[in-house]
Amino acid sequence: MRLKKTSILLIFIILQIRAGASNSDSAFVTVPTSIRYIHELDFRDGNTNFQRPDTSLYSLDRVNLASDNNYNYLGVRGSAAQSPWFTNMSEIYTRALIRSYDLYTTSSDSVRYYNVNKKFTEIKYNNGTFKDQVISVLHTQNVLKNWNLGFDFSRLSVKDYMPNSDTYKGDFLLFSTLRSNNGKYNLFAHAYWKEIENQMNGGLANDSTFLYGNVDNVAIRSLAWKISDAYQYHRTKRFHLNQYYDFGGSKVDSVGKIIPIPAIRFNYQVTFERSTIAYKDPTTDSTFYSNYFYSPSTYDSSIVDVLTNEFALILPADQLRKSAFFRNWSMSVAAEHQSTKYEQKEKKSWDNLAVSGKIISKYDSSDFNATVFAKYVLSGYDNGNYVGDVQINTKQYVFGSFGGRFTMNQQSPDYYLLSYKSNNFIWENDLTKTKTTAIQLNYSLSKYKFSIIASRQQIENATFINEFATPEQLGNKLTIDQLKIEKNFRFKTIYFLNAISVQKNDNENKIHLSPLFSQHALYYEKSLFGNKLMSSVGFNFTYSSSYFSDAFMPSTALFYYQNETKSGGYLRADLFIRAKIKSAQFFLKLENVADNLGKQSYFLVPHYPQPGMVLRFGIVWRFFDQS
Repeated sequence: MRLKKTSILLIFIILQIRAGASNSDSAFVTVPTSIRYIHELDFRDGNTNFQRPDTSLYSLDRVNLASDNNYNYLGVRGSAAQSPWFTNMSEIYTRALIRSYDLYTTSSDSVRYYNVNKKFTEIKYNNGTFKDQVISVLHTQNVLKNWNLGFDFSRLSVKDYMPNSDTYKGDFLLFSTLRSNNGKYNLFAHAYWKEIENQMNGGLANDSTFLYGNVDNVAIRSLAWKISDAYQYHRTKRFHLNQYYDFGGSKVDSVGKIIPIPAIRFNYQVTFERSTIAYKDPTTDSTFYSNYFYSPSTYDSSIVDVLTNEFALILPADQLRKSAFFRNWSMSVAAEHQSTKYEQKEKKSWDNLAVSGKIISKYDSSDFNATVFAKYVLSGYDNGNYVGDVQINTKQYVFGSFGGRFTMNQQSPDYYLLSYKSNNFIWENDLTKTKTTAIQLNYSLSKYKFSIIASRQQIENATFINEFATPEQLGNKLTIDQLKIEKNFRFKTIYFLNAISVQKNDNENKIHLSPLFSQHALYYEKSLFGNKLMSSVGFNFTYSSSYFSDAFMPSTALFYYQNETKSGGYLRADLFIRAKIKSAQFFLKLENVADNLGKQSYFLVPHYPQPGMVLRFGIVWRFFDQS
């Protein structure tokens, strides 16, 4: 039914497109300058340079968020995911809901706000084995000269890989920008809905048959699984409104156009977000869970409402300002109130009042850049929490560019780590606040396409999920060292891209991290038939060293420490063909082409098999209204 509705929507949208792709190559090879977008945070920081949609072939076949970003996940697109690369969130407010589906959520800062002079539509579709398909439609147009309106819709479904592992994901984003004729008032607004539904099977009942037997994609369905009739749901809806008003002078340019010169910018934004996660298991048919506290069948849910209001005073950078400092630097101060309501078996609510300040240079890749940011919670549930962040990058000299970052913060444990009441798990914990200090050094030499980033993080009172799938806090300091190296090569039409990451922590008896993982691409790319066809053919390679990755608990959607089953240690190779003709792009991809060569079967998360060889194809088609 869902796919049928999707097909009807797609047909409707295509019929509404008043003109097809442009007859000239320039409409696709060079995206019209009238199709541009900006992120809200860039505008706030004074970087008003609009970006253009990417028309390169490089990321065309990158359609699995989890595997493309080196996340561990449950074998199907849209399933719960965890990064093996440790990242400190540097948050100052208590997080109330579990993070296992954050990868699939569009954040406010990542929303694209467009400015176009023609109606623009982009349709994406890709399909693979196991009835694995995604369709997405982006449409945007300027209703008036200074008012843009658009939507971004996507729907994913995966069926028939493992028993009881079907996955559904739907997203809908409605966005709009408005700018006054004199340029002094700017409005950004969006509404966002997301829904994920995953069947839960608890993983393989016995790993040996999969790991040591000759089990292909079809035979996987005949294996025994731990849970037969469970579901996990994750939903998010968000409404966001952000307004800016500039006070200052103006200037008349050579053609008589009035250009505002902002001296002071007032900013007010309000955001409401509701997130829910639920687990349903009506059949008690296994010994997977040790406890059933409330009933033999399970329906657990957690609901979080967060309302945030922020008022900011900004002194924006502008090239027309008289002061040399404010031609290159922007300053801001802000006050923010956050209200949170959390409901599980019981209801809980809290408020926070915080202040922040920021100084940032106007971004220029050819010059020195710096950012200084600080935020402190004055009162409320998270009173005393703070974050301080300093970033510096030099310009690109002949011998390279240098940079550094220093961050320190104090944050409260996520609320679900403190108190959790479900049919299978109940805990009440007294956890203390976490303090983090991080330092990062980076170097890049663009001429030789080389970069290196080294970092160290030290965390006091780090939290983790132990082998019993319940929260725990380290009694000693956690130190994590990380190193990332990227080096790309090109010889005429042959490209060889390389990224290698290594990390180490000093508490391996409590927290496991992937020691090494890498991504490589080797491909041939060339324009053919007088630049009418751009084609690319090659391989993507990924590797993660063998280690004890975290297991997954369906009831709580948490990844937890285990010391029995190793995952990784598998070189995955994908063969791809990419092409673009005018405003249409196509790809054909054979994923995990190395299956049956060497090690055949592997996990990223214990007990959840990764697919063998999979065939996938996709298309991206852009339409520009020529009327």
